[in-house]
Amino acid sequence: MLMFLGVDAGGTKTVAVLANEKGQIVGYGKAGPGNYQAVGLKTSIEAITSAVRTALASAGTSARPKFAVLGLAGVGRPLDYERLKRALSGLKLFKDTELFITNDAHIALVGAVGQEYGVILIAGTGAIAFGINQSGEQARADGWGYLLGDEGGGYWIGLEALRAALRDYDGRGPSTLLSQYLCQRLEITHPADLVEWAYHNKPSVSTIAALAEIVFTAAAQGDRVAMRILHQAGTALGRTAASVILRLNLVDKAFPFVTLGGLLKGETSVLLLKPVQKLVHSVAPLAQWRSPQFPPELGAIILGFSRRGLLSEMTLANLAKGIKLLEEKEGYEEKI
Repeated sequence: MLMFLGVDAGGTKTVAVLANEKGQIVGYGKAGPGNYQAVGLKTSIEAITSAVRTALASAGTSARPKFAVLGLAGVGRPLDYERLKRALSGLKLFKDTELFITNDAHIALVGAVGQEYGVILIAGTGAIAFGINQSGEQARADGWGYLLGDEGGGYWIGLEALRAALRDYDGRGPSTLLSQYLCQRLEITHPADLVEWAYHNKPSVSTIAALAEIVFTAAAQGDRVAMRILHQAGTALGRTAASVILRLNLVDKAFPFVTLGGLLKGETSVLLLKPVQKLVHSVAPLAQWRSPQFPPELGAIILGFSRRGLLSEMTLANLAKGIKLLEEKEGYEEKI
């Protein structure tokens, strides 16, 4: 039986899903972060292979996927594609598998709307916008990592919170609840202790990104500094999405627009979404805001079927049933 493999390797975790030719989910695996720009090529490959092996083992079959779509965070340049393709295709695990490697935003868009058309804005640990127009042209903006980009993402927000607390401590900036909340969260006595925490403990990107939660909490209590940080983040995200829309000449088109990621869901996300909506509407008033249909890993499966000319309503229906099955698996965290 023809098998399809879909992989979503992101900044927080790597998920692999195996489906048969009918679109029925038969295998699932999860591993650690797979963004090779953040964790390095070796660790990224280890995460991908671990998730895939787990998915194959859970399928209970010796059959290997004939076609695999891998959506990898940190892949945005020709050099990235070649480097990952060379590393993965040389593995025995993928000996008889045709690999299609793309970035994680691509599979997220396909999963969100069920086709290769539209624009998606993703804000989690990092931030990226990606789109495809009716001519098949692609465009992306940001997603350049915590050092050079990802403006408005979780890491960016967490870092701004740390800076705001130190400005408060110095008297260089306004008083903010962030100072108190950070001390409590990090179990330190004074904001000045943030220096040792940051430079000696060397917190990971995901650890700093997790501090964004504190900013949302403080903003919900009316803290002006926290509210300003979130407004600035939302504005940055809106500009990122708008740049993709403009480059794809979608300003006067009706197209699916989807937001995805932990920062853009839940009640508190409105502080980020308002400036995003304002900027997107100003450049593309016909944009059709939609809720995502499938998580990115199933977007990879859909893309695999589509590229092979095998995508059908039955396939999509079986994949939709597969979402419920995945949710029932221990440790599965729904991304949409």
